This record gives sequence, C-alpha cells and structure tokens, in this order.
Amino acid sequence: MRVCHVAFNFYPDQGLTDLYENTMNEARSGTDVYAIVLGRPDEPSSQSVNGVKVTRIPVNSGRTLTGITSFIQSVLDYVKTEYFDLVHVYPFSGAFLLPLLGRRISKAKWIYNIRSGPISSGIKRRLENLSPILRQVLFFDAVFIISESVARSIFGTMKPNFYIAPLGVNLEKFNPVGNSKIRERLGYSNNDFIFIYSGVLDKRRRLDTLLYALKQAQVKCPQLKLVLIGNGPDKLNLINLAKDLSIVDRVVFEGYVPYQSVPAYLSAADMGVSYLPIESGYYIQPPLKVAEYLGCGLPVIATNTEGHQYFIQDCFNGLLIDDTPEALANDAFIRIARDQTLLNQIQNHARSSVLEHSWQKIVDTHLLPAYQKILNS
Repeated sequence: MRVCHVAFNFYPDQGLTDLYENTMNEARSGTDVYAIVLGRPDEPSSQSVNGVKVTRIPVNSGRTLTGITSFIQSVLDYVKTEYFDLVHVYPFSGAFLLPLLGRRISKAKWIYNIRSGPISSGIKRRLENLSPILRQVLFFDAVFIISESVARSIFGTMKPNFYIAPLGVNLEKFNPVGNSKIRERLGYSNNDFIFIYSGVLDKRRRLDTLLYALKQAQVKCPQLKLVLIGNGPDKLNLINLAKDLSIVDRVVFEGYVPYQSVPAYLSAADMGVSYLPIESGYYIQPPLKVAEYLGCGLPVIATNTEGHQYFIQDCFNGLLIDDTPEALANDAFIRIARDQTLLNQIQNHARSSVLEHSWQKIVDTHLLPAYQKILNS
C-alpha cells in the first residue's frame, strides 16, 4: 500500500502532531509512506525520515492565498508523477481542490482528516449549510474524524464513508523521566509547584484566565509557577498582562518548542493544564495535549468539557473544573497545592490511564484497517 500524506504545515510542527505520528507509525508497520509538507529555508527539499519519504514545498508566499495556490499546484504535480493508492489530506483552506482536480490525473482515493481545531457552533447538522468543513468533505472519498460525538456535532450522524481515527500519544517519547535541568534553567527549584500549558497562544482560547487565576492563587500559595510552551498571536498580550498583574516572576513564556523536546519540558513540571472555554467551539473535541501530559505522568487540570472527559476522570487522573479564573484558582491551583493525598492519587493514575491510546495502536487498529476498507469500497 502506498499512502501520501499532505499538509499545509511543517514536519513536524506545533499543532499537527497526528500527521507526524501517523506517518512514522505507518512506515514502521511496513506501509510505503510519503509526506508532502511545507519547508523551512534550512530544511532539505526532500529526505527520508525514519522510512517516510518527505517532500517539502518552500513557503515563498507564506500562508496566503498565493502560497496556498502554489502549494496545491505543487502537490498535484507530484501526485501526477507518482502512483499512490491513497492521498491523506489534513485540513487547510482550499484542500477540497486536491481531490476535485486530482481525480483527473490520479486513480488514488482521497481522504480528508478532521481533527481537533475549534468547531464553530454554526457548523451544524445539515450539508445544505455548506460551512467550510462541509464544503471540503463533499469532494473526498472518505473522512477520518476524531470521534462519533464530533461527527454528530458537525454532520448530525456518522456517515458510511466516515472512519474514527482517535487522538493518541507517543508513549515512547512521552514518559515520566523527570528533568531537573530544565527546571533549574527556568529558575525554579524543587520547592516550586509548576503547572505547564502546551499549545497555541490564541485569543479565542482565553488563556488570560490562567494568568488571572495564578494571580489569585499565589497570594495563598506562593510556590505556584506557570510555564507556557508554544507560540501564537496572543503571546505578546499575555506577556503584557503578566507584567500588569505583577506575576512575571511566576510565569515563563518559553515560546515554540520542537516536538521532540516537548516531553522534557512536561517532565520538568508537576501538573499539566488544558484550559479551554466551555463553549460550543471547544466543547466536543479532545485536546491532544491531554494525552501527552498523561503520558509523562502528569495529572491534568482541565475545564469540564465533553472533549476533556474523553481522557480525564475527575479526581482520578486530573481535575475537571469550571472555566472561570475563580474556579481555576480555588478548585484547582490552591486545592491541589494543599492536598498532597489528592495529588498523589491522581499522579498514580495519570500514565496508566492513557496506555490504550498509543499512536502505534491507533494506526494498527484504526488507520490501516480503514485504508483497506476505503480501497476495497
């Protein structure tokens, strides 16, 4: 089986871990795997990465309409010259043009991968609405989707050409090794209690709530610290807010961290934070970061959404809370800092609770069987 993965993204990069892990584990299982992705100036245009044949398209025009158009044309040119059984496409604007135009030049089956971005409350139930996601899906032979609840929220039902492809974690990379060197470099000691957030710093995620909560909690628990890894358009606003709240000595904005280095940072912390507003746009999809926290043995503070409940049981491997600064400060930050028994309990269950969610297992039990069914349909 020859499969080509296509993403308007770097490889690997913040925000599309499943692309990297799917390709790595498919290649490990003996599949002939290709990836067409964006390329940074210092990266080779083509190389083999652990058996995955990677072709990188330069981002000369950036993430603009011109850049997207150029990327789509490059992908079509490549697909025209190489034979593929399946082309597995990850979400980006204009992705529907690939199968629409690609069927004229290739006999491959086309798969669209709906993952864990925010899902607008306007994307509901009817194909007639033709929202961006629905327009994309119409042109593909099959759709991979995180869970049945996400499918029901967007489309009203699971459809015959939909296949479940859950989120997972690389349990070889994400494991509880401990990392005192990073803790020391961040300026924190073993007496500090470190919460860590990993993800895109986007205003829609209302991450200012973390800072307001830390401001309240540190009055009673001065040992509390917060580390944020990841970049995003709201980063400067959050830095300025930390200054305004006089908590700059308690918050570290570490910026972009390569995927391979993320486990070391998580292992330097005491607890993971997966904060999402409790609203329709973020309610149903399980965030990938939660599985990675748990893999590293970190219990998780998470807002009480359906997506978070996929991984987190309250007071078993984490805490499920309301999305206000007061709830985060009192029901999570202060509570866990003062209750060592509860902390020990949820720490003990963290990693074991995610052992069934390894990327290799997901590829072997979900993706590869789905590929075969799509080819046989």
